Amino acid sequence: GYARTAPADTSLLTDEMLAKALTDSPITAIQVTAVGSGSTQQTVLVGYRLGSTPVNAAYALTKSGGQWLLDRVAAEIDVSYLELGTIALVVNGVTLDTDRPALFPGTYTLTTASKRLAVSHGSFVIESPDSQPDLYSVGLKLTKSGRAELIKAAQAKLKKCLAIREAAPKGCGFGLKAPKGVTMTWSTLRWRISSGANALASIKPTLEDSDPGRATAAVSIKVRGDVRSKDGRSWYGTSEISAVSADLTRANVTVRFS
Repeated sequence: GYARTAPADTSLLTDEMLAKALTDSPITAIQVTAVGSGSTQQTVLVGYRLGSTPVNAAYALTKSGGQWLLDRVAAEIDVSYLELGTIALVVNGVTLDTDRPALFPGTYTLTTASKRLAVSHGSFVIESPDSQPDLYSVGLKLTKSGRAELIKAAQAKLKKCLAIREAAPKGCGFGLKAPKGVTMTWSTLRWRISSGANALASIKPTLEDSDPGRATAAVSIKVRGDVRSKDGRSWYGTSEISAVSADLTRANVTVRFS
C-alpha cells in the first residue's frame, strides 16, 4: 500500500512469507532520518538491525496525490541464470512460479520441490528493497536418497536389459552384430555380465550443467551374449556399458545406458 509502483510479481509478498522471514531475522532498533527538502522527492536514511546484522539503507520517496510513497518496497532477485529447467525452486517453503520474484527484507532459504535434489549455498539475506543478494554460488546436488533411488532404478534397468533376447536392446547400451553372411537365431540369445556385476552400486552420478533434471555417471560393465546361428553353430560376442543417464523429473527415475 506504500508503493508508488507495485512490484511486477507479488506471489511472495504475503503476510505468511513476511512473518516467516521476520521470525528468523526480526527488524529492530529502527532509526529514521529525512534527507533533502525536495517538494516531490525525498530520500530517507534508515538504520536498523535485521536479526544480528546492522543495516543502513536509503529509501527514495515520491510525493503523489498529496501522499509520500516508496519508490521501491521489495527487492527483486534473479534466479534465471541458474538454468534449472523443469526443476522447481522453493523459497521459505513456497514454490516459485517466476524467475524474478520480489521479496521483503528478511532471511530466506532456497530449496527444491524434489526430494532427489538439494540446494547448496541457498541461504541469503534481503537487507533492504535495494538488495542484490549474491546467488552465484547457489548450486544443485543429488541427495543421498536421490542417489540411492537412481542406483536402484539403474540396477532394475540392467536386469530387464539382460532378459531381452534382441541383438541391440533399446536403451541398454550394449549389443551384438552378426558376422557377414551369418544369420543368427536371436531368440536363442542369452546375455550375462562378464565383468562389473556390482559396478552400479558404487557409481557417482553428477547433474548435467545444462539440465539439472538429468544425472549421468561413468561405469564399466562388460556384457557377453551367447547365440546360435540358423545353421546350428554357437557364437558369442562382448559389449560394454560405459555410461548411465537418468531422468530425475518423473514420478519414477528412468534410466538409459550407453
